[in-house]
Amino acid sequence: MSYVSPGPTPHLRPDHVLGLAAEVIEQRGWHQGDFQDEATGRVCAAGAIRIAAGGVPFESRREASNAEQAFADCLAAHGLVTPGDCPIEVIGTWNDAEDRTVGEVAATLRAVAGEVA
Repeated sequence: MSYVSPGPTPHLRPDHVLGLAAEVIEQRGWHQGDFQDEATGRVCAAGAIRIAAGGVPFESRREASNAEQAFADCLAAHGLVTPGDCPIEVIGTWNDAEDRTVGEVAATLRAVAGEVA
């Protein structure tokens, strides 16, 4: 079963988007190195956030941008990444770490969703 984007969702808060992003990762599969693996449909954390916000992995919407910023800020606040100017770069660095696991990605998305709620 594949996660189906809800389409435009102008009122989603970052915590909702991040929680949904964890579901996207679990349903579609997790990917490193790009927003999405075109062959399998698996997505990285940022791609999952963008889908959860009603978009597609390669395009950001306002709701995705807000959630991406919240996720990147929280990762940095917990010392999991070096803070940076671009949330996508921060998330990508964290997502693409050699020892990262799908379980860790989904759990971290949910934990951050709880923190920013």
